[in-house]
Amino acid sequence: MEKLQFNNGLILSLVLGCSLIGCTQPPLADDTAHFFALDTSESAKEIHADLGSDMRYELMQVPANGQVVVFRFDSSPAEVHAGSPPSSEEETVHLIKRMMEHSSNTNGTNLARLLKVMDESQKRIGKPFAISIYSDCGIENMTQEEIASAQEIVKRWESDSKFQGMTLYGIRDGWREKFRQIIPLKDDLFQIK
Repeated sequence: MEKLQFNNGLILSLVLGCSLIGCTQPPLADDTAHFFALDTSESAKEIHADLGSDMRYELMQVPANGQVVVFRFDSSPAEVHAGSPPSSEEETVHLIKRMMEHSSNTNGTNLARLLKVMDESQKRIGKPFAISIYSDCGIENMTQEEIASAQEIVKRWESDSKFQGMTLYGIRDGWREKFRQIIPLKDDLFQIK
């Protein structure tokens, strides 16, 4: 095998030249809309510290030129932010804390309603999208019709080339199989962490 040799003077000239004349590497293009959803139901409050920490870390990974859509959800989901990602850790923490302070008049968590709101948002945005949901898993109040609706939405997403995948955080042991039944996505498009 032939060993490659580099002219150190040429490399140094290129590096110094770029730093002197202001050459910069263009920012990474990120054409993906990153959807984040935090469970604000009463049952999830006991693990909000863990969910918030995971969400903060993942939000901070989105490039500054990326797009985020953030939802809070319980039995009544709502979009709370759409646009550029928070520009600092302080802004990220403030956004998450604001969601955690939300108090609902209704009981339970409804994943089907969240997926429906996300589906409407992704249709409006019209670009590739990836979903991260932070929840303890409270889905016991969902009706069979709502479960069927959630399954229909994710089946449609699975066949859509814009869908980049879904990751669930915080799901309690014993509920993971139930989620795999409700969200019947292929393993390469679905993770539970």
